[in-house]
Amino acid sequence: MKRFLYSLKRLWVIAKPLSIKWKKLHPDAIMPTRAHKEDAAFDLYAVEDLILPPNAHTNCGCGVAVMVPSGWSYDLRGRSSLNRNGIITALGLCDSYYTGELRAVLSNLSGEEYVIKKGERIGQIKFNPVWDFPWEEVEEFNAPKGSRGDKGFGSSGR
Repeated sequence: MKRFLYSLKRLWVIAKPLSIKWKKLHPDAIMPTRAHKEDAAFDLYAVEDLILPPNAHTNCGCGVAVMVPSGWSYDLRGRSSLNRNGIITALGLCDSYYTGELRAVLSNLSGEEYVIKKGERIGQIKFNPVWDFPWEEVEEFNAPKGSRGDKGFGSSGR
């Protein structure tokens, strides 16, 4: 019964309308946006110009802070348009109680200097429900016959 009630509570966290509070921390900050209503994540914008030398890492301010309800978290992720140019945005997980400035950690793997302009989309945030599962210690796993088991890193083929 306890697990059932917990499941109902978690379902309500996901099903109820979600309101994300955001705060502008820089005068040129842009509210996170989606290009299309169906997009899974919201774009984040740079509030500063940066020159990113080859093989360098830096973080770039977005000028905004967000606050999500308890029961939620969000990932700061990269954008494919930067990835294809060798600019990687490090994945970061933010808990609901983090309310500081969103900053994207950028790495330049392109071999050439890369310029980030103020107002350019440099990352995105994706919201995720937070689950609290009970942990159960076992002596052995009863994996289905033919499953991957403990094999990884290419074990299913190329």
